Amino acid sequence: RLTDEEFAAIGRAVWRHAWLTRRRLSLYSSLGNHTIAECAGLAFAAALFPGSGEGRDWLDTAVSLLRREISHQILADGGPVEQSFAYHRFVLDLYWLTTDFLGRNGLADLRDLLPRLRAGEEFLAAFRDRRGNLPAIGDSDDGRAVAPSLAPARWEAPLPEPGVRSFPDAGYSVFRCACGALLTFDHGPLGMPPLYNHGHADALSVTYSLEGIPFLVDPGTFRYNGDPVSRAWFKGTRSHCTVTIDGEDQAVQETGFIWSRPYRSGIVTRRDKDAMVRLEAIHDGYARLREPVRHKRSVLLFDDGCFLIRDSFW
Repeated sequence: RLTDEEFAAIGRAVWRHAWLTRRRLSLYSSLGNHTIAECAGLAFAAALFPGSGEGRDWLDTAVSLLRREISHQILADGGPVEQSFAYHRFVLDLYWLTTDFLGRNGLADLRDLLPRLRAGEEFLAAFRDRRGNLPAIGDSDDGRAVAPSLAPARWEAPLPEPGVRSFPDAGYSVFRCACGALLTFDHGPLGMPPLYNHGHADALSVTYSLEGIPFLVDPGTFRYNGDPVSRAWFKGTRSHCTVTIDGEDQAVQETGFIWSRPYRSGIVTRRDKDAMVRLEAIHDGYARLREPVRHKRSVLLFDDGCFLIRDSFW
């Protein structure tokens, strides 16, 4: 049990932290998971100081930003604006945690946000294999809304039925086979503009697992700081299951977190015929080279879990 002195010291620390957060909100180039984490902090701090002008402002700011950002952070198809599955999990959990806390304490009713949160859960469920694993697409710092072994109460989306599902806003397609095969196809943008901080240069890359055993993988992040060579490699094109031309990334790495010359990528065609689905996508990341090249990838998916990939260039 805390003593009065200890409780007062914690209260002062929360006040100072919230006061500074309110005046240093991530509202510009870092308007991503940082912003939602700051909103969660302001909401919880506001509950400790409900009678103060600062506390009311923290609450109003948090609720306003959470409402505004829901359609930015979580795209219409449920995918992540930051092109990172790990940060998508983080953002969704922050939303679940904060909306539940505000509702249970009568501070704000954010139930109108639930349909978009459920869409986010359905997106992640589409990529989860039978062992519950997600491909390590995009950046990750292993952050959690609560703790690695604890998660807030949230709606659990069921695993989808076998078939192919595309997410046109986020730019991914996923093939789930009754035999346990799971293939993902990335045809989305580099990341969240203007800096594309947490995206990887992985246009037209694939991952593949069978019964939860990975065969074609996205290697993930490794680490952010202290090893710039490894950082550049893990976020670069060569570490992904796609094509690298002239040893160059599909975009230009300016720093460990900033990209320039972002590519455009997207599905060209989808054809469903009998027991086969054909997806074709293109990106223009190498159009910047002295000898410009465009890359098109066709993925043929069969009901027995087999697939065929064909790359073409011009």
